[in-house]
Amino acid sequence: HFTNPHGLFDEAHYTTARDVARLSAQLDKHPLYYPRLEGFQSLPNEIRDALAELLLEEVENTGLALACSLMFCGGLRTSEAAAATLGEFEIVDNKYATYYVQYQISDKGERIQVLKTKQAYRQIVLPYFWVVLYQRRVCTLKTKGWSDDKIMKSRIAWELEDKSSSVLSDYAKKLMQKAGCTPEMLEHAGLLMRKEPDVVDNVRTRDVAAYILRRDWCSRFMDVCGADSKETDYRIGHSNKDVDYESFLSDAASKRTAEIMERYVFHPNHTLNPGFAVVMLSEKKWVELGPNSAYRICADADKPVR
Repeated sequence: HFTNPHGLFDEAHYTTARDVARLSAQLDKHPLYYPRLEGFQSLPNEIRDALAELLLEEVENTGLALACSLMFCGGLRTSEAAAATLGEFEIVDNKYATYYVQYQISDKGERIQVLKTKQAYRQIVLPYFWVVLYQRRVCTLKTKGWSDDKIMKSRIAWELEDKSSSVLSDYAKKLMQKAGCTPEMLEHAGLLMRKEPDVVDNVRTRDVAAYILRRDWCSRFMDVCGADSKETDYRIGHSNKDVDYESFLSDAASKRTAEIMERYVFHPNHTLNPGFAVVMLSEKKWVELGPNSAYRICADADKPVR
C-alpha cells in the first residue's frame, strides 16, 4: 500500500514515513536485493556531469563521442545512433535539434532502413547541450578541410563506416568508466538487465552501456524534466497502446519538449535553463519565457523595466 516513495500523508497510503525509513535501512544491509539494483538503471549526478565534460572534450577528436551523446542526450539505441548522418539533424533556432529515427546499423555494418519494432520509428528532440556538441564536431571537420556537402553526407562517426555498432558500444562503456562508473555499477546494471531486459523481436539486449544510458535518459526526462509516461514511451521507442504518435510530430510539440528538456542542466556553460542563462530585459521588448518552474529577473534600479 505505497502511493509515494517517502511515506508522507496520502488518503490511500497505509504506511508512514517511519515505515519507509525502517525499510530503507534494511535495504542498505542487503546491497544485492532487487530494489537496490533498480538504482543502477540511472547514473548518479556526479557521473552525469563528468560524462558531459568528457563529451565536450572528446567530440573534437572523434565522431564516436557525438554518436555516444545521442544515447546520453536522446535515448537512442546503439545501432540507431551509429546509423545517423550529420545532414539528417535539423537545428531549430540554434536552441535544439530534431531527428527522425528510421535507420539502424545491421550486424554486418550496413545502414538499413529497417528498425526492430514499429514503435522505434520516432522523432526525438535533442537539447541545447547536444547542439553545442554537434556544432563543435562540424567545426572540427571543416578545419580538416571537409566540404559542407561531405560533412552533411557523412555518418555521425566516420569511424563506424562498414563496422557494427559494437564499436560504439565499447566506446560508450569505456567513456562511462572514465566518468566514474565502477565495475560494481556495471555488474549490478547487468543483473538488472537480466531481470528486466529490453526485449526486441524476442531478443534480449546485451549492451549494458546502452541499457544504462537509455534508462538514465528516461529517468531524467520524467523525474527532472517533468515529461509524462506517454511522451517518454514515444521518444524512447517503447510500445504504448495509449500513445497518439502523431501528436508528437508537430513543430509545436517539439518546441515544448525542447523547453522542458532544459530543466536538466548537462553543463552550466551550455544550457538555456534560466537559472544559468541570463534573460536580458529591456523596455518595450517582449521576452517569451519557457515552461520552467521559476525565474530570477533582474533589472537596473535606475532603469526600471515595466
